Amino acid sequence: MCNIKQEQKGSLGSSNMQIGEQNNYYGLTPQKASEIAIKLFMDNFPEMMEECKTVAKERATECAEKTIQKYVQKNGPNCENFKDVDVMYTFWEAQKSYARSGDIGLLDMLSTLVANRAENIENSLYNITLNQAVLIVSKLTPLQINTLTFIHFINKNLNGIPFDKKYIQIWLNRILRDFSDLRKLSGIDISYLNSIGCAQSNILWLDLDVYLAKKFKDIIEWNINFDERFSYNRNYNITLKDNPSTTATEFFCNLCPELKNAFSAYNHYLRTLILTPVSIVIAEINFTNKTGMPVNTLSLFLKD
Repeated sequence: MCNIKQEQKGSLGSSNMQIGEQNNYYGLTPQKASEIAIKLFMDNFPEMMEECKTVAKERATECAEKTIQKYVQKNGPNCENFKDVDVMYTFWEAQKSYARSGDIGLLDMLSTLVANRAENIENSLYNITLNQAVLIVSKLTPLQINTLTFIHFINKNLNGIPFDKKYIQIWLNRILRDFSDLRKLSGIDISYLNSIGCAQSNILWLDLDVYLAKKFKDIIEWNINFDERFSYNRNYNITLKDNPSTTATEFFCNLCPELKNAFSAYNHYLRTLILTPVSIVIAEINFTNKTGMPVNTLSLFLKD
């Protein structure tokens, strides 16, 4: 049984919100959680002409249903955590963002972020980061989201993937290729990512060949001693041991030509960027949504 009493009228531009009074005896059901989210959105969204209001409600409903569906798939039908004020506030922000844009890719990101946020109601750094990611992701273009993803996975090994020669094709074809179309990336994008807290510029950088060769040093022989200390701000041009005329970058571009422009963008714009926790969360969720391969973002926020 669930009795909901909620009285709230939002005027134009109002940010007031009221979750309402919940009396649950058997736990909040997915359907009821979705209904509450939709009502909360409609009661607090600015007044607008009828045509826009209809579209906004349709999108808010779509966002609510997709979020609850993702949550239930991982956590079961008990949606009690959606009674938490901070969870619902973040849910409301996600609905607003999707109602304004209607972008399906954004919906996929927002629904995953909120579903993850609802899994735990503790006041933790991870949950604070998820809250911030909901606000930030709607301010990014698909190109910028893919850029963050590409940067992150250049130097990240995925647990559970066999680290052998087959891994190279997995890494190229399933991990990097989907995020490698960075031809339209410009300095303005980089400046913008810095300005909204998605990245920080560093005067130090490591050569891309170093990243690539170190990642596969156990299965590919390179003309370099990996015991030496690699210097920052230096081009190494690491080459194959059995083909000294081919650098690490060239070797992987030959295997996957789509990477040529991405590697060029990396050397030109991206190698000095350090991602923030918020952008790493966005990158890993984007990666999972596109590839279906899970990554453990939460591990970034757990102490050893």
